[in-house]
Amino acid sequence: MSGANRLPFSGPLYGLFQVLLVAVNIPATPATLRWPLLLATIYIAYYLIVKTSIGDLAADFGVGSGILTQLFTQLDFLFVTDPNTLIDHANPIPGKITEQPWPTRAKWTLNLYLNPRGVGWGHEPRNMPPRYPPGTPRWAFARAKLLEAALCGGVEFCLYVVNASNPAMTSGTKLSTAPLYWRALGAGCFGTQGLLRMRAMQCATAAVAVGSGLSSPERWPGLFGSPFDAWSVGRLWGRTWHKILRKPMIAFATLTTTKALRMPPKNGPIQSAVWVVALFLFVALIHIGGEYMATKRLMLGGTVKFFMLQPVAIIFEQTVGYLWTRRSPPPTKQKGHTTVPPLWVRCVGHIWVVLFYSWTLPFMMDPYAVGGIFIDERFDLRRLMHL
Repeated sequence: MSGANRLPFSGPLYGLFQVLLVAVNIPATPATLRWPLLLATIYIAYYLIVKTSIGDLAADFGVGSGILTQLFTQLDFLFVTDPNTLIDHANPIPGKITEQPWPTRAKWTLNLYLNPRGVGWGHEPRNMPPRYPPGTPRWAFARAKLLEAALCGGVEFCLYVVNASNPAMTSGTKLSTAPLYWRALGAGCFGTQGLLRMRAMQCATAAVAVGSGLSSPERWPGLFGSPFDAWSVGRLWGRTWHKILRKPMIAFATLTTTKALRMPPKNGPIQSAVWVVALFLFVALIHIGGEYMATKRLMLGGTVKFFMLQPVAIIFEQTVGYLWTRRSPPPTKQKGHTTVPPLWVRCVGHIWVVLFYSWTLPFMMDPYAVGGIFIDERFDLRRLMHL
């Protein structure tokens, strides 16, 4: 399904896309040069997503989503965020970046491009995972990261076998219509596989970058936070999941609410609700690129349905939390600067999160289950029952 009537994915064109992402974002580039570069970047993104295929559903989804992620990040730095407000604390530059010589501006832009989470920059997200201390030996760090990547790959393979043995994932029908226990198993394995794959890629990249001397260990905090922090949908996205999209999504959501809708900053429940809906709308738009590249269909269900249910859950959680604390404020304990609810509340929260994603994540998985991406008879453990 993925590769039908599609041209082969072009690696050189994808490489040119990466070069253009850097070139067009160099601050103080004349508009007569910037606009042609931007139009070329947008066209290449369109061509790769709409006209080509890697030939694998999972790879197409990942690459298509990644292309739009980079494109939205580029548009943020071009039209929303003033480059002079972006401060690289690791390599401070006196004065405004727009007034620096071209080589300085180009190097600054390359550093920004290579650091989508903004580690060490002024816009680095809060609640980042722990990082290695500055004095960590390069080769010790590289070995640890390569081992971690290998472990991630091993666990991901085990989950792949579980999915290949799941009757709800291999029947050629929608997972969202399967019994709850099969949906929960399939969604849990699928989500964890994605996490492990991204974590392995980040670990391998970190090992190469630090081992070769191009970077240092403290510049590579973990990609994901602790699952024990995810006792609500909001906390899962804010603390546990990766923060690669955080900067551009916050920028576009704020632009939409304050400029397009002319609402005041999110200082009230209505403003906050509209803001979080806008944020996940942009997240959905990014992942539509992956879904379209994989399925060659633009669907209102699937990815869009999954991501637009996230703000509904977050608003629901905020409402329940507000009503609960108004009725009977629960005892809390302090953990650093964070107020932590009692253990039983967190346990209930984890159950809620598992049930919510057992229901919603299959909507995103349905096109791939129907397309047979999870079918692999070589690793279907049900065959052992017939030996």
